Amino acid sequence: MTAPSHRNDTMTGEQWLAEILERRAKITPGPWTVEDPMGPEILSIVADGHREVYNWKHVAQVGVDSVEDEDTEKLDISPVQAEANAVFIAHAPTDIDTLANALAEAKERIVELEAERDAAWQKFEARNEQIEAETIERVRTALIEHRMAATSFQDGAHYSMCGC
Repeated sequence: MTAPSHRNDTMTGEQWLAEILERRAKITPGPWTVEDPMGPEILSIVADGHREVYNWKHVAQVGVDSVEDEDTEKLDISPVQAEANAVFIAHAPTDIDTLANALAEAKERIVELEAERDAAWQKFEARNEQIEAETIERVRTALIEHRMAATSFQDGAHYSMCGC
């Protein structure tokens, strides 16, 4: 049995998810349920729990614990905690599947939103280029008109315009 791995700084999110899903793929098929054939002191997490007790596929057992360790520190697992632990374990496979699917949907949505952003940016840049070209053309036209007016004024055309 290997120790649980924890995400470290060298693992990418994709690597971590792949590791989780690899472990998930190896477990006993579910659905899993919590049963108490021996009373609330020992709870069984079983696959196919709706069969007769002796036909269950036991996945794990969670028990109530009230012992003292070497340092005389009490290590209590109350019946309520034991049941919560068992329910958590029983739901873990479907919870992992649900979270993995939600993550995949979120990634797809991110790709869609990035595409929308990129398209909007391209439209924005195209519109800015169009506005810039129109502005340059207006300024060029105004400069030409100004030059023509200045040339006419220098040539004495202003006298004919004012009727003097």
